Amino acid sequence: MTRTDVALRLSELTDLDLAKLPDDAVSQVLQMIGELNPSSSCYESNVETILSLGAVIWTFPPHMDRVASGV
Repeated sequence: MTRTDVALRLSELTDLDLAKLPDDAVSQVLQMIGELNPSSSCYESNVETILSLGAVIWTFPPHMDRVASGV
């Protein structure tokens, strides 16, 4: 996927109201890390990448889930 493909897909998910709420997204981050192979040579790098994405979610203000849903 290109950067444009990713941006378009993210926009589509938002438009379809399929974006995860922050709590669900954090759970998904945990699941993704749990599915990694700890003996892989790129394990630490993959964990750091996933955690950096989780950090973005973590920085959303608590009211963002209500803003995204139009409440």
